[in-house]
Amino acid sequence: MSKKIVIKRNDTKPLFTDIPTIDGANIPFSTLDGYTVSFLLKGGSLEVKRAASIVSKTIDAVEVAEFQYQPVPDDVSHAGTFRQEWELRAPDGKLLTFPNGDYNQVIIKPDLG
Repeated sequence: MSKKIVIKRNDTKPLFTDIPTIDGANIPFSTLDGYTVSFLLKGGSLEVKRAASIVSKTIDAVEVAEFQYQPVPDDVSHAGTFRQEWELRAPDGKLLTFPNGDYNQVIIKPDLG
């Protein structure tokens, strides 16, 4: 399921997170051994693809996967509306993209400073 994230330009403190699902079911953390994930953000002249993390999160006593990415200054230096997704790469090189049917929307508002 896609979501909307709103931050201000140059804010690097907010952590981007997402709990990936396939057909509405969370992905067990234990099934992603050897996988890597990338954070992608695109819109206008901004194009970001950076390594992200896969961490364990407990939901209803089940250990599921959560994607995390801490932005750097270049990622959030432009105000605007952007599309964001996560690219999960399996050990055999095959890809899965989340959210599956859409994009997350990231709105970076101008700051007053």
